[in-house]
Amino acid sequence: MEMMIINAHDVKVVTIGGDIDGANAEEAQEQLGQILRSGGKILLDMRRVDYLSSAGLRVLLSVYRQLTPSGGNLGLVGLSDEITETLETTGLIRFFKVYDDVDAGLAALK
Repeated sequence: MEMMIINAHDVKVVTIGGDIDGANAEEAQEQLGQILRSGGKILLDMRRVDYLSSAGLRVLLSVYRQLTPSGGNLGLVGLSDEITETLETTGLIRFFKVYDDVDAGLAALK
């Protein structure tokens, strides 16, 4: 799993690549936790995420729970059909704002 962070105005765009699963969920949580400390608006670009396990779902939900009480916003872009279906089946999709692409996410979060 890889993460790259770009600041686009007041939105942090975090591009994630690879799998998010039990083998690296703790690492993902730590890296995202560092980003969350500054609060604000975060857009997770998940176009390169190949697989999201239940541990990965917990990471996303944890990010949401840490960010939103302080008035932060979280958006997801580039979800594969499989990940979208998993989020819909589990009911977790309701916690996230999902956008078609990074530009749409940035426009909505600004």
